[in-house]
Amino acid sequence: MLDLIVILILLSVCIQLMAVVDNHKRFEKLERNVAEIINNEFKVNRDKHNYIELKNIDLTGVTYTEQLKKIKEEDREFFNAISNGTCYNITEEIWDTFQARMGLAYMEDVTAKDIMEGYLIHLEKLPYRPRD
Repeated sequence: MLDLIVILILLSVCIQLMAVVDNHKRFEKLERNVAEIINNEFKVNRDKHNYIELKNIDLTGVTYTEQLKKIKEEDREFFNAISNGTCYNITEEIWDTFQARMGLAYMEDVTAKDIMEGYLIHLEKLPYRPRD
């Protein structure tokens, strides 16, 4: 994806140089088309990473210790679903474990928005974390 964008940007620069040499503006439409393709590629890439919107839940009155217990409870339910559950049940439980962890993070002033923004960093690191 990045290679395509780099190529399109280089192509756009070449078209702009050609347009400077050619005062008849024959390359304006081509330049606009390339710019539109670049914008669309950026939009697709951006949208691809924003398809899940995480939400913080109201934890008013919940203590840190209670939230830690909630994480342990959700972990048990997740591992039980892995052993005995359906795809739906496993999916539901994995999100419950994640939401419980997000609640604890929120108690440390890490918001759902912070976590969503950190996802792109996580994706960049994945290729460098092979499993043996």
